[in-house]
Amino acid sequence: MGTHGVGGFERWVLGSVAEKVLRKAPCPVLTVAKARQEPFPLDPGRFAEVVCAVDLSEGSPRTLATAVSMSQSSGAHLTLLYVLEDALQEETAVAHAGLDLSAYRAQRCHEARQRLRALAKDVGCVHDEIVRTGTPYREILALAKEREAGLVVVGVHGRRLVDLFHLGSTAHHVVRGAECPVLTVRATRAAVRTYMSRAR
Repeated sequence: MGTHGVGGFERWVLGSVAEKVLRKAPCPVLTVAKARQEPFPLDPGRFAEVVCAVDLSEGSPRTLATAVSMSQSSGAHLTLLYVLEDALQEETAVAHAGLDLSAYRAQRCHEARQRLRALAKDVGCVHDEIVRTGTPYREILALAKEREAGLVVVGVHGRRLVDLFHLGSTAHHVVRGAECPVLTVRATRAAVRTYMSRAR
């Protein structure tokens, strides 16, 4: 389905219909920004590059499996991305404890790469595995632009109860800001319950 924004402020507003569908649809939803002017480099429905963003939660395997299916059917290059969010509270505690902050950050990145590699290995067909640090939606949009992605695949579940009614802040920002089509994949109810119970 299309989003109605055409530029400026309107580009960041999804529209009531798209908003409701993305919040309630049990199946993956493909949104296409009408703001995009240039034609796709390949035939309609085919992509040269697919970027799949995961958060390494229980729903990530389903998100990646969907991205693999899309990339295989299009013969596209598949890049798997995980964005390591800034952990200000943890880093403050590390600094106050007199520990090496740079070593702590390096360890977090190392562990994230290992988990991402394990996820990619289980599914297969992933060409690149990338770990970045920063704000997730900004890094996802930046990588999609750098790679000239024809499709972004992102999971939807939300880390807090309020996020479940707003697509999840990351997915929502990606859908609103991406210049290419975005495929949102909702986590199963079981995965959401598990994630929420751990968050408590």
